[in-house]
Amino acid sequence: MRVMLAVTALLLAAGCGAGSDEPEDPTPQTTSASTTTPDEPAPTTPTAQGVVLTGVVGATDESGCLTLTTTTGTRTTWLLVGSTAGVVAGDRVTVRGSPAPDLATRCQQGTPFVVEAVEPG
Repeated sequence: MRVMLAVTALLLAAGCGAGSDEPEDPTPQTTSASTTTPDEPAPTTPTAQGVVLTGVVGATDESGCLTLTTTTGTRTTWLLVGSTAGVVAGDRVTVRGSPAPDLATRCQQGTPFVVEAVEPG
């Protein structure tokens, strides 16, 4: 019995001195890494007026939905929402606006991109 008490006391003593007086930070530390290589331009070009994308407009299976597949950098498909009057599938355009990945839409293709301006090109 004395041996059991001695072992238990040693285990408790070892556990008490192991921790620090400072509480543990429950927030995990993460790092972010770029998914583009230095030789590859980013799929979006931020400017003072917003993000600029250039690509080819496509149609989706849902009526009235338009996509833009970028033609520079990484090939990315965006769902165009906002100021898209006059834009039709097959057009090559440059759009200015901002990505809105959390925007809910009825269209099922591409990451939503809120268009503020469209230029041919």
